[in-house]
Amino acid sequence: MASKTMAKFAHVLQDAKHITERVNDAPEISIESFIGYTSVPVGLAGPLLIKNPDGTSTRTYAPIATSESAIIASCCRGCKASSLTIQLYPTCNRFCPSRAGSLGIHKPSCSSCEIDPNIVGSNVHVRFDYTCGDAAGQNMISIATQRVCDWLLASTQEMELVSSLKATWRRTKIYPGELSARLEVLRLSGGLIFRCEGGTRNAQFGSNINVANVTTGIFIATGQDAAAVAEGPFGHLTPEYDHESRQVKLTLYFPSLPVGTVGGGTAYETQREALGIL
Repeated sequence: MASKTMAKFAHVLQDAKHITERVNDAPEISIESFIGYTSVPVGLAGPLLIKNPDGTSTRTYAPIATSESAIIASCCRGCKASSLTIQLYPTCNRFCPSRAGSLGIHKPSCSSCEIDPNIVGSNVHVRFDYTCGDAAGQNMISIATQRVCDWLLASTQEMELVSSLKATWRRTKIYPGELSARLEVLRLSGGLIFRCEGGTRNAQFGSNINVANVTTGIFIATGQDAAAVAEGPFGHLTPEYDHESRQVKLTLYFPSLPVGTVGGGTAYETQREALGIL
């Protein structure tokens, strides 16, 4: 298969010797028209001290694949600021990969089931929730939801599927995290951070703060679905200032963070090693 692919694209691969030097790995690769690899530098951020619910703490490191200068140093500085107080509390509120399909109703009907239907006009947007163990589960839940929709359509002539199952509502894990940081490490004061209106205007606070570059780097290094970065970094940062202690508490909330430790790109050797580090 590799030889056929190389022959097919030989006219554009003449100068791609670095990309194609491991083209013989094709039998172990799960993508189509495999021609080789592109290298992304991997740096290690940390240590980050995380406080566990039982009162113990865990020292964690994050492999980040990126070509962006200073991102690793920035992450390390944030890790140092939080670890000095051992006040980082990450939690997972819900582990629930979902798919949402839209069914067009030709005649009003009523049914009861353990799913989440929402009627908008003459359409019913239905969310199906699943548990997928350690997998992100994006492919398996698409297949499962398609089969449910096929069963629904076959059981009645009064509806039709009118949207792709890729449209989703809150697809996977929900992660809020709280951080009380030693702000002298960041050379800032808590009051300054909390009162900084400019921080809101330039997206340091609120939705879509600059977490996409870090999330993307960790996703690539650990074999996650890089396309899921479009929804994963929709983080919401909220500051709370304690006037007595003059400390600021930052809460970073991820409504959806699609991650897994099995399946997809997590099967490759370097990604497995990165997951082991993490």
